Order: sequence, then C-alpha cells, then structure tokens
Amino acid sequence: MTRGFALKLAPPETLGRRFQFSLLSVDPGLASVDIERGIAWFNGEGDYVALVEKALKKIVDYMSTRKAPQACRGGIVGGINCCALDAGPRLYTAGGGDVKLFREAGLTKCVYVTRAGKPNPGGSWTHAAVSYAVEVVNARGPLPSPRRYNLPWLAKATLFSHIRGPPGTTERKLGDVDINTLGSTLLGGSLSFLGSWVTGGDPRRDRIEFFLVSEAVSQAYNTLRDVAVYKGYGRSLAAIASRLAREVPVSLEIAVFLALAVKLAQKLGPVSQLSNYEDPLEISSSSLLVTITPQQRPMVRSAMPLSPLLYYSYRPSTLFEVDSIAENVGLLQGRGTAQVSGLRDLLGKCISKMYLQASYPQSEHLADCIRDLASLADHAHSKGNAGLGRRLWRLIDLLTGDVDFIKSLYNP
Repeated sequence: MTRGFALKLAPPETLGRRFQFSLLSVDPGLASVDIERGIAWFNGEGDYVALVEKALKKIVDYMSTRKAPQACRGGIVGGINCCALDAGPRLYTAGGGDVKLFREAGLTKCVYVTRAGKPNPGGSWTHAAVSYAVEVVNARGPLPSPRRYNLPWLAKATLFSHIRGPPGTTERKLGDVDINTLGSTLLGGSLSFLGSWVTGGDPRRDRIEFFLVSEAVSQAYNTLRDVAVYKGYGRSLAAIASRLAREVPVSLEIAVFLALAVKLAQKLGPVSQLSNYEDPLEISSSSLLVTITPQQRPMVRSAMPLSPLLYYSYRPSTLFEVDSIAENVGLLQGRGTAQVSGLRDLLGKCISKMYLQASYPQSEHLADCIRDLASLADHAHSKGNAGLGRRLWRLIDLLTGDVDFIKSLYNP
C-alpha cells in the first residue's frame, strides 16, 4: 500500500502559494487541494515524484537558454547540464538573503556558473529548484525535513508588494516552511517565470520581471503557460510584449494583449480551427501576468488580467505582420535619402486602435490608422523605400479585411 503525502502550501497571501499552484497545474489530477487545511494531498508519494519529474522537464526545456561555457566542469546533475540554465528570477539579500537560504537547505547541487565557466557562489533560483527536483527524483519521494526554512523574498511578496496577514503576523512566520514547501515553491516560480525584460529606454530603470500566475490549480493555466513559452525563452509572451512596448509607443497592457494573441495564433492556429478542448477565453482567464520591479525587495508593479480579444478578432497573418513590422521597425524605416520617419508612432497608434476596434466592433477606430498607413506607404515609395511601402500596403489589406470581419460578427 502506497503512503500518501500532504504538501503544505505557502501562506495564501503570498506569491509562493501561486507558484505552487503553477507546479500543481502541470498535472492537476495528481493532487487535490484543501484550501482550508492549506495542503495539497497526493494519494501516493510516487504521484508527487511524477509531478516533480514533469515540472523538471518543462523547466529544463524552457530555461536552457544559453550555450554551456567550454570551461564549465562538473555541471551535469541528474543528466541535466546546469551550465546551460538561465538563472531565473532575481535573488535578494535582505534578512540574511536568498543565497544563504539555499545553502542552508542544501539546494546547491546544480551549480550556477558564469559565462566564463566559473562557479558563482551566489547561486540562482533556477539552479536551486533543479537541485531540489533532482533530490526528490533520486529519493523517489518527498524529502525529509527535520528543520524549518524561510521562503525566498520573491515568494513572500504579495500582489500588494509586501506581506499582509492577520494582526500579529510576521514575515518570519509567513516564511516558516519545510523543505518540500520551499522546493515546490521554487519549482513553481521557475515555471511561472517568463523572463526579465527591458520595456523602455532605460535598461536599469525599465527592466522588470514577468510571471504568469494562477489563483487556482487548473489545466487551463497549464495550457496557457505552454502557450506563453511556445518557441522558447526569447520568443515568450513576455519577450514579445516587452519588445513591443520598447520599440513602439504603446502601453505595456496593450502590448501584452497583442503578444498573447500572437502566441495563441502560433500555438493554436486560427480561431476557426480550434477544437472543443481549446477555449482561449477560459485559458486566458485562468491567470494573471504579474510584473515585478527588483529593488532591495521585490516590488509588485502590476497584476494584469489577460484578454484573448485580439486573437478572436484578427487573423494570424495580421497579428504576425504587425509583430514583424514592430520587430524590424528600425530597419524598415530605411537609411539616408530613403529614410521614412513616423513609422514607430503610427504603428503604436494602430496597435492601440486595433484593440479599440475589437472592443467596439461597429466603431471606425481603425479608419484613421488605415488612411495614415496608406499615406505613409505612398511617401515611402516616393522616397525610394519600396520595401516599406510594400509591407504597409500588405498590412492595409489585412486590416481592412479584419475590420469587415469584426463588423460582420455584430451585423450579419
């Protein structure tokens, strides 16, 4: 008879619990969550091992973002090349620090190395998570926990950017957990992490971290997470959104909506080809995109709900073309006598208008955009920038067709 296992959940106020929901969502059928008792119950310890193994594979597939330095030695742990793993979320030094915590917990077997191949004694979130997972897999069960640990600072953060609990609650009490709660939080945080990206002109001030988190355990979240990281770290939902916000004058929220539409189109194809098991509205409503500004402690900048409205309203070809023009805006504007100004501003305007047109189908929000695109296309041709002119006329044709489709939905 197999022995059951109760995984204690992090405090409900914290991102740590939402990270655990990310982990549990990898296979929602392996555990049942008891919110009142604050546990996730596994009928057998083997079920927990199976969950950790599945999560580990997802993390390694996604976080192997760099070429392992030739000088790296001893970086293979459990068949995983730790030298090739991205560090993941930032660590913090307040109150003894996250690095000290990882060392005390013994989560140092997967060594973090610099690009020169030198071991970094500071460790990393990803490498600590992998160290825990490998230990669980090797032990074929949860790890014994004779002592208690604090949670990393990021896991103790809340959507209010600091700990809020009942009167008398302290950060130390909220972070007082066993090794499996700590390890599962690290695994879930690695799954939730969509990268650290610059969203504006100042690489220091405008660098933020993106996390896809859920308020509950669900297959919908797992599906959305796979959509968000489809095509890898450098083409994740957060990577596309931050590039859009950086390259063209558009709000980060609108950039996220367009990036989500691009990722849904890449992963699921056109709306007309969706199966009964793929509901973008259910998928996207399962999660929040949380942004963190790393300071002395993690500061929650925003928690954005996700809308698939642009995916429902525009063809994949339109979404891909807008994203491609935004990605290559500097090159398309040309150089010398063929240089055409105004493309960035107009593209930002059109992306915002795309959202407004989808929100108010019978409106004429895109009319000005299409007219201005035509004017800029003619100007590009007159300046000898035929490549830009052709791209803009293609975009005009795509947007015109989509506007007719959007209006037909509400005026058959």
